[in-house]
Amino acid sequence: MIPAQVRTLVPARLVLVPLVASLVAEVMAWQFLWAWPPSPGWYANGPLLAAVHLITVGTLSLAIVGMGWQLVPVATGVKPKAGWHTAATVINAMAIVGTLALTMSMAANAFGIIMMIGATLVFLALIARSIFVLREIFGAEGRALIRTWIVLAELCLWTGLVYGLLLLTTRMGSPLVSLNPFSGIATHASLLLIGWIGGWIVAMASILVPMFLVAPEPKASLLAVAGLLWFPGIALGWHMVWLAGALVFVIAMGLSLLRRVRRRVGSDLRVALLGILALMLVASFVLAKASVVLIALAALTVFALPVLHGVGLRIIPFLLWAYTFADNVKDAPLPEQVSAPGLSRFAAYGALAAGLLLVGGYGQDLIWIWRSGVALGGLSAAGYLGAIVVTAFRTWQAHNRLQAVSGTEAS
Repeated sequence: MIPAQVRTLVPARLVLVPLVASLVAEVMAWQFLWAWPPSPGWYANGPLLAAVHLITVGTLSLAIVGMGWQLVPVATGVKPKAGWHTAATVINAMAIVGTLALTMSMAANAFGIIMMIGATLVFLALIARSIFVLREIFGAEGRALIRTWIVLAELCLWTGLVYGLLLLTTRMGSPLVSLNPFSGIATHASLLLIGWIGGWIVAMASILVPMFLVAPEPKASLLAVAGLLWFPGIALGWHMVWLAGALVFVIAMGLSLLRRVRRRVGSDLRVALLGILALMLVASFVLAKASVVLIALAALTVFALPVLHGVGLRIIPFLLWAYTFADNVKDAPLPEQVSAPGLSRFAAYGALAAGLLLVGGYGQDLIWIWRSGVALGGLSAAGYLGAIVVTAFRTWQAHNRLQAVSGTEAS
């Protein structure tokens, strides 16, 4: 019999297929960034656009899609409604194929029919996924403020995707609506990176970080204030308002962790928390009216990727453990006993250090710092993938040993 805490588990393939694809996309992204260092012509640079979209669409979006199939049931506390598993299978395939077509067309500067097909597949996959997520969220009870954050993040996704398609038609020479490319890109990036991805990071971090550290979830009142500042600030382009929301969330998370029971944080969650704190670095760039490229670079590589590495290195091994030992939790080894701590530490801290080097290299126009950051980022991504592979292998070995013992007892 499956214990109550794992009854909301979905089939492992729904989570692991897009997650593996997201890990591969990150490794690929660093290769493009090495080959195409920063220059004034970033927005017209196909390989650079490919690298950015391999991180945003390939790494961050596919990770949210994959983990979301499991984390939404965790957030709601109930099994998903009918159609969840079938929809996840179809949406995963559309998202992965679409990401590949979109990013490889960008890398080849082939702004044609294959790119449009890829963009359309990604658009439809993310919208369909959003509909299924919202169906679960609206029908759930409890955690009202966290569910509200998810709903508002999904609204940012819808708006950001529409902006992206309009920008693509402009780039292809047949604009549906006349947009200024630079302001349009800034709006598109802020809606998706801070509104959708950032909103999901806040919502899931508010559940997962306290869960792993045995701490109370952030106060609902502070989450409400943060949301009232965060989302209108992004939607209306009021930077100071969004920054105030980010600060309130950082304070809310800090107050929560002051009351944690488990004192040892671990390198993975420590880096995730540092990534959340790095929102303040992004804020300083916004206040200093830095270039849109520098702000987006900081948001991607100092905030989003470190948080993803940190949370992912804690939750993916846990999910692998849960999927494998769901029917025999009592005799199973602890998740940390089948993990790869050395690789995990390197992947976590490497992601944060790489982001800081990239920001410094671009800000100071020093190619050797930029290339150092790219090299470290690539190694960190490989370490992230390696940590998951090693954990999966050790989990499989432990499961086989348990089966062998059970078989011996039966005989």
